[in-house]
This record gives sequence, structure tokens and C-alpha cells, in this order.
Amino acid sequence: MLTIPPITWLTWLGIVSVVAALTILYSRRINLRWLPSLVLVTVVASGTLAGLYLIRSYVRPTPATVTVSGPMLTELTGTHLRLRGTVTPAQSRVTVVVRSETDQRWWVQSVVSAENDGSGAGRWAIDAVIGSAQEGNDENFQIVALASADSFAFNLITGRFLFKGNTLRNMPQWQQSEPIVVRRVYGER
Repeated sequence: MLTIPPITWLTWLGIVSVVAALTILYSRRINLRWLPSLVLVTVVASGTLAGLYLIRSYVRPTPATVTVSGPMLTELTGTHLRLRGTVTPAQSRVTVVVRSETDQRWWVQSVVSAENDGSGAGRWAIDAVIGSAQEGNDENFQIVALASADSFAFNLITGRFLFKGNTLRNMPQWQQSEPIVVRRVYGER
């Protein structure tokens, strides 16, 4: 089953409303009567909604490649880890998702735009939160970098957008790095 986030539904509602309003204005401008105008608006709005659903279902993301270059730790004390890496194409947006071995949800960290390094690749860095002071001690955490070469608007329309603090049960259709596993040991740095 294809789950559509509420913000994507709201975006679709806004697009359909604008298309419906423009259709009414145009139909009135050409002196179409009200009943045919309403039928036309219903058909156009339904077609727009169906088109948005088809775009979400079948249009694949623009390919991107993301890697994590550091740090390569196996153990971490504390709750913060600065990750860095590369992404191509350079204008891609990157985030990191983190999940503990006892939690089925992926926690989205900051979403950043990569900085072009002149070689066609982009460099990125993100401060990831690994657990909290009370939770996550002596647990393994899986960390995956995600990249999207598509625009924010396209990701919003297709339901593939990510915001810091989102929790995910399934990975979105963003490109993924190889997972990293870090064990968080008790104590602060």
C-alpha cells in the first residue's frame, strides 16, 4: 500500500484548488454556463489529482551517489557524532538517518545542501544525534546517509521530502550510502 504523508496531501489540495479556480475563471471567461463549468472543473480537478498520484507512484528519483567518509568509529561515548562525506551530483541534498537496535524507526537528522568542491562532487557534514542521555547506552546504532538530487518541491509533491526530526518506518526513495554501525558506550565525552 502506498502511504502518502499529510503534507503531501495538503500540497496536492493546494495544486488542485489553484487548477480548479483557473478552470472556473477560464470557463466563465468563455461564457460557459455554470453546470457545464462545474462538470469541467470536476473533471480537471480529478485529472490533476490522478496525475499527481501517478507522478508519486511511477516517477523515479534522479540518481545520486552518497558516501560517508568519516569518522569511521566503532564505539562512541556521548550523544553527538559529526559525519561527513561526498555526494554526486554536487547540488544534491543530504541527510543522515539513525536507528538503534531496539527502535524500528529511523530518525532524520538535519537536511543539508552539499557544497561543490569543483570536481563535480559535493561535500557535506552533519551533526547526528545518537540516542539521548537517558536512552541508547550500550546499544548499537545503524547510520545511513541519504541523498536526493531532486528539488524540494518535487520531493514534496512525491512525498519523498524529509525534515529534521521526522521518524520513518521505511526508507524513502532517496539514494543510500552503505550503513555504518556504531556502538554507543555509557559515558560522556
